[in-house]
Amino acid sequence: MFYNKITKNENNKYGQMKLKLKNTGGKIMLKNKKGITLIALVVTIVVLLILAGVTISLLLDENGIIAKSKDARTETRVSQIEDEVGMWKQHNFINKESNQAQESADTMLASLISRKLLTEDEIDRNQELITIKKKDGTIIKEISYSSVTINISKFPETEKSGAVVLTVTATGTIIHNIDVSQGDEELNNFVNSLSEGQKKEIIRNGYIKFVNKQDPSANCTTFQDVLDWFKEQGTISEATEDAFWTALLSEQGLDENLIAMLKEVYYNKSTKMIEGYTVTNPANETSNEYIATENGTYTFKIQDIVTGKTYTKKVEVTNVDTSLPSLTVVGEKDKHSEVLIKLKVATADKYTKFEKAYIMYNNEKIEITSEITGNTHILAFDIAVSLGTSGKIDDKYVLENTDQTIILVKDNKEYTGTINMGDFSTLQ
Repeated sequence: MFYNKITKNENNKYGQMKLKLKNTGGKIMLKNKKGITLIALVVTIVVLLILAGVTISLLLDENGIIAKSKDARTETRVSQIEDEVGMWKQHNFINKESNQAQESADTMLASLISRKLLTEDEIDRNQELITIKKKDGTIIKEISYSSVTINISKFPETEKSGAVVLTVTATGTIIHNIDVSQGDEELNNFVNSLSEGQKKEIIRNGYIKFVNKQDPSANCTTFQDVLDWFKEQGTISEATEDAFWTALLSEQGLDENLIAMLKEVYYNKSTKMIEGYTVTNPANETSNEYIATENGTYTFKIQDIVTGKTYTKKVEVTNVDTSLPSLTVVGEKDKHSEVLIKLKVATADKYTKFEKAYIMYNNEKIEITSEITGNTHILAFDIAVSLGTSGKIDDKYVLENTDQTIILVKDNKEYTGTINMGDFSTLQ
């Protein structure tokens, strides 16, 4: 019995074992065997690709290691160029003061190019400006190798205003602007401040203009052309500088000849100035002033009259508040008590030009542009005469001592003011 039970139980176990083997296809499964699944492999590859992308980005991105390395090299190159230009300027200044020969800009630039610090494409020889750019055209640095320094002042500088007055001054031109309206004191001081070499340099350049002014057919472009012309005229025996200076100084000294030449060639009757340079403002007017009524970038051009070279300078205006008054129409009496109607900067004792003018009379807008004098002012008396002549009023004296609405137009904007026309009794 006992044996039978045992046998039966064992047979049952054996049968269960056979059943389990049958259900597994006769294969024994090993639970602890390890391996890489397909999913793990894919994840690993994805992670490696991400890491590779990050690495490449760090290297090649516009802000990456390579780009920053290039920027660092460019900054180093810019610093070297600035140092070289600075030393060249200083060296030439010392030589100029001691009447020694100066190194030309071309020589300095050629040295920078030969040392791979500069390329010809980065040089603007007309404006004497070196411009270093990125590949996308972004300007990294502008380095001027000109002796001319341009300054632009703003009024007001930062305070919010309806208009900002921009004023340009230049230094370093061969001749600066000299006021001779009150006599020659400033001119004499300028001449006395020059070395002999500087005086002769001004005369050399000035005589090119002087000869062409005397004889337009001469067409002199160099001082050698001047020497040739003087020889043809029989003024000097040979076309050399020695002969020229001998003839020039035979009658007057160097200073006297220089002053006479400056007055002849560079004197502006309208401004009563000896002009070494001219300024063209953003409105393309020959003026060192401009009144900005909008925020933006404004460009001035400065021409050295002696050398003929033109330089540009930009200034950014950011403090214009269009809600504030910019220009106002005002009436001011001159020494004859005549009322001059002008367009004044609201925040400064400055005036600006205007293109058109109107008067509101009997609810009619009447154009009086023809009465504008020099684009700077209009006379109240002339307005009255004009309206009388056109039949708008019976007699010019109808407007005498009356308040009238005047409209002045600048840059297509109208500015309105009420003006007392003043006393006409002494005006004819």
